[in-house]
Amino acid sequence: MINFLLAKPLAFHVFHKPPLFLPLEIIAVFIFLNALLGFTNSAFNAFQEFKFKSEVKRIDRKRILRFLSFLTIGSISGVVFAYVDSIMLGIFMAAEYVGFYRASYNIVIAIAGLAAIAGVLFPVFIQLEGDDLNNAFQKVFKYSTILSFPFAFGLAFIAEPFVKVIYGSDYLPAVYPLYALSFLIITATTDFFGTMFNAKEKPEYPAMVIIVSMTLNVILNYFLILKFGMIGAAVATVISTYFNFVSLSILSKRVLDIFPALSSIYKPLFSSLAMVAFLYFIPN
Repeated sequence: MINFLLAKPLAFHVFHKPPLFLPLEIIAVFIFLNALLGFTNSAFNAFQEFKFKSEVKRIDRKRILRFLSFLTIGSISGVVFAYVDSIMLGIFMAAEYVGFYRASYNIVIAIAGLAAIAGVLFPVFIQLEGDDLNNAFQKVFKYSTILSFPFAFGLAFIAEPFVKVIYGSDYLPAVYPLYALSFLIITATTDFFGTMFNAKEKPEYPAMVIIVSMTLNVILNYFLILKFGMIGAAVATVISTYFNFVSLSILSKRVLDIFPALSSIYKPLFSSLAMVAFLYFIPN
C-alpha cells in the first residue's frame, strides 16, 4: 500500500522519470497480493491446516496474533530487502542499469528455484522434535548443498555465455553483477533456519534478523553503488544475505540446538572448486 501511494513522488521526484508512475503502481499491487498469498499460506502451514475445513473450531487468538505479527514484520522487511538494491540503483544510476541488474538477479532466482525445497519441508519440520528434527535437517541440508554449490560456482564460471544465450549480446553488462549474485544460490537453497523457527512458532528470530540484514543492505548499497555501480549493489546484497544466513544459523544452534555439519559445507565446496578448475583448464 505504501509503495502504491508513493508511486507518483518516486517516479517524478526520486527517479525523475514520469513514465515509471504506472509501472510502479502495478508493481505495488503485485507485491501486495504476492505477500498476502505467502502470508496466508504460512499461517495455515504453521498450524497444519492444509485444506479448507467447514466446521467451526476454537482457536487461540493470542497465539495466532503473536505469530502473524512477527510474520508480517518479517514479510515486509523481506520485501524491502529484496528490492532495495534495484531501487537504489535507479536513484543513483541510469534506468538501463536497473534492467541489467534485474536480468542477472532473475537468472539467479530461476536457477535457485530448481533446488529450493525449504517451503515443501515446512509441514515435516512442524511434526518433528529433538533428534528426529536434527536428523531431518542434516539430511536435507546435505542434499541441498550438493546441488547449490555446483550451481553457484558453475553459473559464475559460465556467466558471460549464459547471459548471451538467454538475453542476447545487448545484455552483456548483466554479466558483472551476475558473478557475485550467483553465490546467492547457496543461501537460497539451504536456508532452512527461518523455516524451522516458523515451524516451531518462533517467528521473532527470523523477523528480527531480517530487519538487521535489511538495514545492513541499505547501508552497504548506498556506499558500494556510489563507488562500484551494479557490482557494488550485487556485493552488498550478497554480504547482507550471508549475514542473515549466518546469524540465523547461530541462533538455530542456541535456540534449537541445530547446526549444519561442516562436512556438508566443505565437501561440496571443494568439489565445486575442482569442477571449476577442470572446466578452466580444458579446451573451449
